Amino acid sequence: MEYLGILLLAVTLGIGESLEQPQLEEEFSGHVHSTSKTVLDVLKERNLTEMSYLVTKADLNKTLAGKGPFTVFGVTDDGLSNLPIVIRERLVREKAFAVDFLKYHILPANVTSSQMTDGKVVKTLNGKSTCFNDYTVGGKKVILANGAKLVTVDLMAPNGIVQELQKPLWPQAVNNITELIYKHKALTNFTSYLKKSGVDLTSTGPFTVFVPSNEAFKAYSGDTGEKMINYHVVDGTYYSAGLSNKQELPTHLKKWIGYHKVTILIDNGHMSVKGKKDTAKVTTMDLAALNGVIHILDKVLTHP
Repeated sequence: MEYLGILLLAVTLGIGESLEQPQLEEEFSGHVHSTSKTVLDVLKERNLTEMSYLVTKADLNKTLAGKGPFTVFGVTDDGLSNLPIVIRERLVREKAFAVDFLKYHILPANVTSSQMTDGKVVKTLNGKSTCFNDYTVGGKKVILANGAKLVTVDLMAPNGIVQELQKPLWPQAVNNITELIYKHKALTNFTSYLKKSGVDLTSTGPFTVFVPSNEAFKAYSGDTGEKMINYHVVDGTYYSAGLSNKQELPTHLKKWIGYHKVTILIDNGHMSVKGKKDTAKVTTMDLAALNGVIHILDKVLTHP
């Protein structure tokens, strides 16, 4: 009981020893077979201490002891500790909230990394969807689930698989890109221009939208019409973990005046987007939508 209290405090406050992070496997072929009896045993074997604790506290240990099959997205301790403190406190204090959160990290089927093809959508145990994306970055395969990077894959148990994540699947995507932009208080200027432009970002997509903040528009006096909007939109879902330095992305502006791309710049984990005339820093990355992702910029990109 004393240990439980200490762990409870550690989960709530995000303190305690930092566990060594597993290394990303260079090849995703083949499975890592475990001697563990259940997927919960695998979580414990991998020293995913906080995830294991939350599963037990929410009484989901009984579920994960069943015959399954289950695919469990096991989040590293560091990943959970980076959640907002309000969310961490709710995970400890509110069982229903914790159950919903954890079930979003469980699939009622075996899903190996080779089955996580780009754009594939699966239903989680709480009935909501998770989308996979795969990229090649620096010659290595990278797989994301709702923008969260898999760091160790295909840890097999008799009743399922554990896929180890760098961060939680949070927040859950419930809005399309247009709705997500409309609801963000720092993006009201872009919202206004998007409405007037007639550009449709509610369709299946997927899209990646680089959205200038309200502060960005204070220093901008250029065009705010359809061309400006489309210069900030590219096809495909590009989370930060799937982008590489100097990667070029064609924007929707090509529909009017030919091929007009933007270039991604990455330096020590900081991302910028370079346009034809200027470069904007990404201040907020990886806001997930049902049909893509948005990144917030500190500057408006002036289209050609």
